[in-house]
Amino acid sequence: RLAKLGHRCMGIDYSPASIAYARRSASDEGLACTYVEQDLRKADFGVDEYDLAMLLYGEFNIFRPAHIRHILEKANRALMEGGQLLLEPHTFDAVRTIGKGARTWYSAASGLFGETPHLLLTEKYWNPSDRTATVRHYRLEGEKCAVTPYAQSFQAYSDEGYREVLLACDFTDIQIWPVLGDVEEVAGDLLAITATKG
Repeated sequence: RLAKLGHRCMGIDYSPASIAYARRSASDEGLACTYVEQDLRKADFGVDEYDLAMLLYGEFNIFRPAHIRHILEKANRALMEGGQLLLEPHTFDAVRTIGKGARTWYSAASGLFGETPHLLLTEKYWNPSDRTATVRHYRLEGEKCAVTPYAQSFQAYSDEGYREVLLACDFTDIQIWPVLGDVEEVAGDLLAITATKG
């Protein structure tokens, strides 16, 4: 959407499929977008190059505190003086709810966890001492039920916790809002946070 308004955009993602899709879409529409397939923790963001840096869809919460601080410090360096940061992290309650979710299972001919028939078992945990939710997936496939484990973790932050990490990374003018859904209804799971390069 920003590129359609005439902005030059750069996107970074760890997923080859996501990057391939983004590149195709930008090429098809003739948009000024560059996409880099890399881990945010290792990617070079540049220095004093951008007016705006964004981390959306709750991705903030999948990183450990030390890693997200490193990412935010790189984002600060990449922004021009007075540049804006836009985050869309999960609320504390949303992360806790993820961790307290029920165990589930399903069978599929193909899907996110593979292109062949499989059974997927999922269990979730909430650790209140370090404020993390962990989701473990077990993919069972074939007559011998070969098991492939996957896991993802989410770090929960209070509003004050978000402010603290942003201040520590030299951001100022931090504003936090709920993300709105349909007609003034609060979506509830995500926040919108803006901050300015200090």
